Amino acid sequence: MTKNQPKLILKGHDEIYLIDLDQVLYFLADDHYAHVYYANGYHCMVPYGLSKIENCLQEMEADTSFLMRLSRKYIINTNHLQRVSTVKELIVLLDNAGNAVTLHVSKAALRENMELFSKH
Repeated sequence: MTKNQPKLILKGHDEIYLIDLDQVLYFLADDHYAHVYYANGYHCMVPYGLSKIENCLQEMEADTSFLMRLSRKYIINTNHLQRVSTVKELIVLLDNAGNAVTLHVSKAALRENMELFSKH
């Protein structure tokens, strides 16, 4: 790993989670937890909600502007973004192998972020 790759460090009671943000496809909310899905197919759950993760990302010194909160359910890595469809209410992310990962998102959330999508 090079120094320029941002890592999110989440500290728990007896655990530390090191999340390589460049390799994250998306975070998925699950009550007070979040699932982390990586571009290489790995997936894990962390004992933090998306709001806490979002706050930690904002406090980081590294550039995390490629991570976008998308509705209550997702934080996505826009570097892996391949398609956005407000009509079908979905976004498509590509993993490291070029496989499509489809996430269903409300029309309102997609329309609200269309301008931001076009900048990535």
